[in-house]
Amino acid sequence: MKGAAGIAVAVLLAAAVAQAARHVAQPLVQVNVSRAAGTQAEVVVAIDPANDEVLLAGSNTIAPELSETFARVYGSTDGGATWTSEPGPPAAPVAGKRRCNYGDPAVAIDRSSRQYYAFLARPCLSDLAKVAEHEDVLPISLQVASRAGADGSWRTVSVFPTRPARLDDKPAIVVDVNLAGPHPNRVYVAWSRITLAEPKGSEEPLIQVVLSHSDDYGATWSKPVLVSDRSSEGSIFASVAIGGGGDVYVAWIDSTRNIWLDRSVDGGDRFGADVLADVAPALANERCAKDGLSIPAQRRRCITSAPLDRRQPREPSRARLRDV
Repeated sequence: MKGAAGIAVAVLLAAAVAQAARHVAQPLVQVNVSRAAGTQAEVVVAIDPANDEVLLAGSNTIAPELSETFARVYGSTDGGATWTSEPGPPAAPVAGKRRCNYGDPAVAIDRSSRQYYAFLARPCLSDLAKVAEHEDVLPISLQVASRAGADGSWRTVSVFPTRPARLDDKPAIVVDVNLAGPHPNRVYVAWSRITLAEPKGSEEPLIQVVLSHSDDYGATWSKPVLVSDRSSEGSIFASVAIGGGGDVYVAWIDSTRNIWLDRSVDGGDRFGADVLADVAPALANERCAKDGLSIPAQRRRCITSAPLDRRQPREPSRARLRDV
């Protein structure tokens, strides 16, 4: 979508969610949240479970002049009526080398109002311009920034070291907000781990969904565990949700349009067998208009077939998936 006219992030979704949480029937008002040049895309939003007036959002940002940060972070403390709009949290160095926020944001807030912002980090473009043939372009690694509240300062760490032949993609993040559960305030992040070194007998990169968790508010992260069983089809667009008993549910779609679901009953340490939940009508940009996935607000990109688990903490342990 480079070169497209600037598109402002709207707060329509956030306002709808916040109003539903307050059970107040009010007309929806679209607010220019981003107030930034270029195109803002892949928007995410979270509500503070302790105060539904506090919202956290993020987006990719695409503008020709950017070379340092390709994401933005937005915050509201009045239910979405007004917002702050800033460049995304700074990336942490990797192996002593400077890194920049490369986008693909995911956001969450825990019961103590601590905010989390997951994103991809890679070498800054200004640094790559000094390197012959972009030899330092990889790895692209997952990082998570956290702050004590809406007014706090971001602290960023790498989730897990990434080898040169591996890169991370499309994170999703969630907090177990059930304080009576086995892992209260545990933070989970799921993403696609792409191994570029060709597996034996394969001509395609290995793309698998993995998950890691943190019990110290994002300061350190567990070694990623494998979620997806199948290595022959790429596993992308992971989403993660927590059941009322602390079970961890991860959903994703593969390159053949199958939507999968898996569950961990031990806090994300091990996962069972993948369950086929549905088949998507199309992948992103694939016959989108013909298959009815185009909407007036996003005709050029259409709707991506990304599975979302809409589980609520107190619901019984039966997953609900929606292909969006």
